[in-house]
Amino acid sequence: KEYLALVEVNSPLGPIIFLTQAKDKQTINDSDLQKLLSDAQSMPLPALMLYTGNLTKKSLEYAEKYSSVLKIKKFNKNNNI
Repeated sequence: KEYLALVEVNSPLGPIIFLTQAKDKQTINDSDLQKLLSDAQSMPLPALMLYTGNLTKKSLEYAEKYSSVLKIKKFNKNNNI
């Protein structure tokens, strides 16, 4: 299962709009993050990935490299984020 939406998040700097993708997938790899960030930058917006599975080592490295414009958050589909 996968969802794509624009999400407004309140921050100390004011509201920030993210291109947000939620994935119910066993493993999130760096190509998942690259695609989301590419789509977000074409708008231009920061990106937020919500996921239920695990991140590969390469995806963690990618997320760290682009941490200024790409945020990741693991969530349990039975609970809130």
